[in-house]
Amino acid sequence: MTPHQFFKETFNLQFGHYLDGVLSACLGKPILDPFKFDAWLHEKFGNYEETGHTMQTLLIEKYGKETAEHVQKLLG
Repeated sequence: MTPHQFFKETFNLQFGHYLDGVLSACLGKPILDPFKFDAWLHEKFGNYEETGHTMQTLLIEKYGKETAEHVQKLLG
């Protein structure tokens, strides 16, 4: 599954909006921009750090371990 398909099916988002273009070009593979994705998570779930979550633990709780692992790979 491509990052574009994964983001659309999992989060109903366009991966291109969350792509780190500079790192992707340097590394030759699609890299997720952690700041843009974190901003979206905050819009959707609020300030999750106040409840003791990290991005990883929030993704596991809301979307499952497989999704969290896939996002981790996309972060580089």
